[in-house]
Amino acid sequence: MTTQARAKVGGEIGANGEWYEGGKFLNTVKENAKKDGSHVKVAKVRNVEIEPGVWVMQPSANAKPLIGFIGRGAEPCRNGSKFCMTPRMAAFANDGTCGGVTLAEMQAICNRYNAGERWL
Repeated sequence: MTTQARAKVGGEIGANGEWYEGGKFLNTVKENAKKDGSHVKVAKVRNVEIEPGVWVMQPSANAKPLIGFIGRGAEPCRNGSKFCMTPRMAAFANDGTCGGVTLAEMQAICNRYNAGERWL
C-alpha cells in the first residue's frame, strides 16, 4: 500500500514547481501542474434585465446592464410616464460612498440611465 506524499513542515516546492504548505498533499509528478486541470470560463450572451420588467439579450458577452451596476445605491422613480433612477441617500455610508462609488459618480450613472443608456 502506497501513501500520498505530504509537504514537509514549513512547506516545500513540489515536482511541478508549485508551493505546497506543510502537511498538504504534495504533487510528485512534474507534468501534473495544478493549472492543467482547470479551464477558462467563457462568457456567454444571456438574457438580462435592463429596466424593471424589461429583459433583452446582451449585445455582447461582456456587456453589463447599467441598472445592475446601480444596485442598491439608487432607487427607481417615476418622472411622468418615464422610469428614472435617483441616488438613494440612505445607502451611502458616512464616508460618502456606496459600494466604492461616490454620490457624484452615482448621480452620473443615474443621469446616463435617465438619458437612455442601458449598457456599460
